[in-house]
Amino acid sequence: MAQFVAYQLSPLANSPINVKNSEDLAKFVSEQQLPRGYILISLDVVSLFTNVPIDLAIQEIGRRFGEIEQSTSLDCDELKKLVEFCLTTGYFVYKENTYKQVDGVAMGSPISPIVADVVMQRALETIMENNPLRIAFVKKYVDDLLLAIHEEDVHRVLEVFNSFHQKICFTLEREVSGAIPYLDMMLHRSQDGHISTTWYSKPISSQRMLNFHSLHPVSMILNVARNFVRRVRSLTSAADVDPDEIAKRILRKNDFPGSITQSLLAPDRGPSRLTNRVPEEPNTLQRYHSLSYIRGISERIRSIIHKSSSEHKISFKPVANNRKFYTKVKDQIPTELKSNVVYEIPCGGCSKKYIGTTSQLLKNRLRQHRRDCRPPIRNDQATALCAHTANTGHIFKFDEVRIIDEHNNRENRMFLEMLHIKRNIPMLISRNGTLGIAMSLESSSESGDDDADVDVECVDSGDILDDAVGDVSNLGGVACRDDVADAVGEGGDCVASICCINGVTPNLSGGNRSAAGAGVIGVVVGVGWGDDLRSKLLLLKADRSSLHGIGILVEG
Repeated sequence: MAQFVAYQLSPLANSPINVKNSEDLAKFVSEQQLPRGYILISLDVVSLFTNVPIDLAIQEIGRRFGEIEQSTSLDCDELKKLVEFCLTTGYFVYKENTYKQVDGVAMGSPISPIVADVVMQRALETIMENNPLRIAFVKKYVDDLLLAIHEEDVHRVLEVFNSFHQKICFTLEREVSGAIPYLDMMLHRSQDGHISTTWYSKPISSQRMLNFHSLHPVSMILNVARNFVRRVRSLTSAADVDPDEIAKRILRKNDFPGSITQSLLAPDRGPSRLTNRVPEEPNTLQRYHSLSYIRGISERIRSIIHKSSSEHKISFKPVANNRKFYTKVKDQIPTELKSNVVYEIPCGGCSKKYIGTTSQLLKNRLRQHRRDCRPPIRNDQATALCAHTANTGHIFKFDEVRIIDEHNNRENRMFLEMLHIKRNIPMLISRNGTLGIAMSLESSSESGDDDADVDVECVDSGDILDDAVGDVSNLGGVACRDDVADAVGEGGDCVASICCINGVTPNLSGGNRSAAGAGVIGVVVGVGWGDDLRSKLLLLKADRSSLHGIGILVEG
C-alpha cells in the first residue's frame, strides 16, 4: 500500500529547488556568479524522517492535491486517509518487544521520502516568502540545503529557519576560505563570485571501492572503476586540480595495477564504433539468469552459453556480500514465522531426518505434517515423513525443526532442497531406496502446489548412460525415472539433461538422449560436494514447459 500511495504522490516531488544528484548541482553552480558580499553556507535538518510532523504532512498533501488530481483516480479525502494509514501504523521489534512509531515517518518505507520532501518544500516556501534574508539561491537534496546568502545575514539564518516548526531543527556550516563541502563535492567560490567544484570525500572516508582482487567478474570491477573516473572528472571543474591524479591515487589504494590504471585514465576516444551499429530487433524470447560467480569457471560457462544459445543470457553475482557479515543487526524472525524455506525435521525414534520445502509460514506446514501423522493415518503416502511414521511408528521431533536454506524463487528453492537431500542421502527417510534421487516438477507445476515433496527413488542403472559412473563430476548423461524412460521408448519427451564441463562437452540444444522435446536445465561444474553447495553447482533453467525433471547420480 505504501508503494501505491508513494506513486500517487510522486508528482509532488517536482520542485525547482531540488537537485537530482551531484552532477546536476555542479552544472547549476557553474552557471552562477554571486554578487559581491555573498558567501556559501549549508543547512542540515537534524533527524528529518523521525521528526516529520504527520499532521502538517497530511495538511500539505491536501493543499496541493490539485497538482496530482489529474494523475490519480482517488479523491482528496481518500488519498489523505491512505497517507495517514501508512504513516501511523508503523511498528518495529527490538529485543523481542514491539514498539509503535507515534510520530515521524518510518525509515525504509516507500512513502517516507516523498512525505519528508513535501514538508521540506513547505518549510522553504514559507521561509522564503516571509523572511528578510538576502538569499541569491537555494538548492536542496533531501534534507541538505545549499544557500548563497549575504554574509551579514548569516548570523540570523538559524533563528529564521528554526522558527518554522518546533520539530524541524536545522544546523549550519559556513564556508572556510571560500570553500564548502556539499554532497561529494567541494565548492570553491572565487573573488569574482564564480563557483568551481572538485570531487570530495570526507576525512574519515577509507576511500575504498571495489578492490581489483575482489571476487567479482573482471568486467564488473572495471566498470566500477570507469564510472568512478568519469564521476571524478565530471565533478571537477577547478583549473588548479587534476581529476586524473585524484582518480589514480584512489585506484592505487584499491590495488589496481599501473597498466590497468593508465588504460582507465586514457583520454576519451570519442563515440564508440558500437554506437554506429544498426540496433538489433529485440528478442522477446531471451531469458536472463543470475548465477553465483566462481572465478575461472563462470567465464567458461558464459562463453559456452553465448556460443550455443541466443535465448539465454548470463549475469553473475558475488557469493559474499555484506549481509553475510552483518546478519544480526535486527531482531531475528522466529523460525516458525519464516516462509520460503528448506527445512529439516529429525525423527524421534531413529537417526533419520526429513527434508522438505514450503512457501507457507513454517508453522502452517508443520501443522499439516502433524495432522497427516496423527493416528489413525489415513494416507500413509502423503509424504515420505508420513510414510515413515506409518511404517515404523516413530514420532518426529517437530519442535526441533531447523531451517537449512531460504530462497524466494520457487524453482531455486526446490533445487536447493534437492541438493540438501543429495548431501544427506544416508540419513534421509525414503520410500523406495537411496541409489539416486529424481525430482519431478511436472506434477507439482500442474497442481500449483508449492509444498510438493521430493521423492527419494531408486534409479535403475539401465537408465544411466554408460559413461556416467558414480562420480557426478564426469556426468554427461541423464538419470531417467522409469516412467519417463518408458515415454522415451514410445517416442515421447525425455527428462531434461544435466551436462558437465569436466571431460564432457555440454549439449545445450537438447538432452543427451534422442528425444526431440528434451530441454537442458543445468550445467554442473567441477562438482565436489562440500559445504557450500550453491557455489559448487550452477543451474541454468530452461522454460518450465520443457522441464520434466531433474536427475542426479550418487555414488553407488
